[in-house]
Amino acid sequence: MDDSSLFVNVIVPEDSEIWEKHDHEACTNLKGREIQFRIRTKDGRSRWIDHACLPVSQSIAQQEQHVAVYRLAITGPKRVFAAVANTPKPHWF
Repeated sequence: MDDSSLFVNVIVPEDSEIWEKHDHEACTNLKGREIQFRIRTKDGRSRWIDHACLPVSQSIAQQEQHVAVYRLAITGPKRVFAAVANTPKPHWF
């Protein structure tokens, strides 16, 4: 199956604006950038993605393009940080 919109369709709705803003800025302001967002897996689980991209030039084509790197192993740390953030803080006297 060749579905070029599949990537955008798996982004959780709450994070779609993050991706849309990044995609727009990547085309209008060529610089390195990094974002984090969630996708929904086939079984319905939410997974965090760490996305980084850098513009590269090809001297033959004289065209700017981006090289992207995706890291999937950040879901665990994100869950730990969320749990700690939601833990009541001790009151010190």
